[in-house]
Amino acid sequence: MMSDGEYKGNGYSGISMSNNAVAAYASGEKPISRWKKQDIIKALKSRNVSDEFIKAASYINLSVLKNILLEKNHGITQE
Repeated sequence: MMSDGEYKGNGYSGISMSNNAVAAYASGEKPISRWKKQDIIKALKSRNVSDEFIKAASYINLSVLKNILLEKNHGITQE
């Protein structure tokens, strides 16, 4: 855990939840592992993303979408 209260990198809090998951829940988000493709598409639609982008995203593998859109500091977040 970082000194300002943020978690960074790998590791586990206790035996069942990663430090990154704990940090996501603490900031009102859900961990990347809990996102499903329909969650990502719904989040894109709520942000007025173009229909063409949403259609293309629907054909992309879920793990690729997570890497592109949900990685910390440049992705979408839960609302």
